[in-house]
Amino acid sequence: MAVATLPMAPEEHEAEEIARKVKLVDHLLSELRDEGLPSRRLAVSFPGLQERFDPHELRLSAAGTCPRLRAARLAGLVPPEQPDEVDAGYFLRGRLAELVVRAAFARCYRRRYRRERAVAHPWGSGHADLWLPAERLLVEIKSASTDEQGTVPEGLPWPEHVAQAQAYLHFLRDGRGRRRTADAVLVYVFAGRELTWRIYPVRYRPAEGERIASELAAIARRAADGTALGMPVPAGYRRLAPPCVGYRSGGRIERCPLWEHCWGRPDAEDDGTVEAPAELAGLLLEYGLLHRQRQEAEREAKRAGELLQQKQEALALAFAGLGNPERIRSGPFTVARSERKGSARLNMDALKAAVRCGLVSEEALESFTVSTPPSTRFLVREVNAEE
Repeated sequence: MAVATLPMAPEEHEAEEIARKVKLVDHLLSELRDEGLPSRRLAVSFPGLQERFDPHELRLSAAGTCPRLRAARLAGLVPPEQPDEVDAGYFLRGRLAELVVRAAFARCYRRRYRRERAVAHPWGSGHADLWLPAERLLVEIKSASTDEQGTVPEGLPWPEHVAQAQAYLHFLRDGRGRRRTADAVLVYVFAGRELTWRIYPVRYRPAEGERIASELAAIARRAADGTALGMPVPAGYRRLAPPCVGYRSGGRIERCPLWEHCWGRPDAEDDGTVEAPAELAGLLLEYGLLHRQRQEAEREAKRAGELLQQKQEALALAFAGLGNPERIRSGPFTVARSERKGSARLNMDALKAAVRCGLVSEEALESFTVSTPPSTRFLVREVNAEE
């Protein structure tokens, strides 16, 4: 089963240890799937979706979300979250994922693991999904969906989930205040035609843990002294992009409760937009039309590539039926057969994930990094007539 392959950390022993734990989790899930247990274990009913969280606490599960919104919610300026039917669906899907992973651990560890392990901190508490004392390992379970081809979402592990795991690792202490572990794994269980998962190791990073603790202290202070809305909008947030704007089922757009406080009127024009003078109208129109033409050509090339891939299977059978000649000719076209050896290449997505998870430091990559000079890009957005 697919396990995210991440580069090893410099500390060889620690890297081998977390790799062993990842293989352990993958092995438990594989055994469960192969014996067909999930279908029997998941035939259960769920109670209605209920509010399980104290709105006056700071939840560690929200460590990677907007601090401004968390401060406003803690101060009572924003009403508690009101889950709808879409949220209920996500909740039930998450519970199904938890049941699958817990069933895998129950087969091997029985009573030697803890579910919903409490993690206390000065401004509230959190609950990690699973804690294995014998392995000194935290397990956080997430659910996600694949597309029709079974392709998993891009960008895993998602930064907010890594931040949540780092928060648990920072605050999970014993009676003497010592950290219990530096290892966690994020298990993504995917809803699709078959049970699949991806496992990502997360190594504790002291700097990230201290940053999360400082942010929680600032949120609590702002909520207490009435300056919650004075917290800045986080760097990188955009007025028409998540998490400031979300897109729900049916195409419904949902804005953050603080959207107008952060960005102004909903009908306000994007910051920095000016109307082009008459002498530039022709240039902008030509650039926009060329951009649209290139997009259409790229879509057509993608479709042609998919069709070629399908035809290659038939060609392979045709060549084999003729004794695998070097070339086959028909009319104006000659198709040559060429064998290519397999090769290894650097997986940049896995490398970026390793940096996010703390397995590889950014400093270690500096010697292998090439800087490029700054450049300017011009992005085109077509405006509908109704806009």
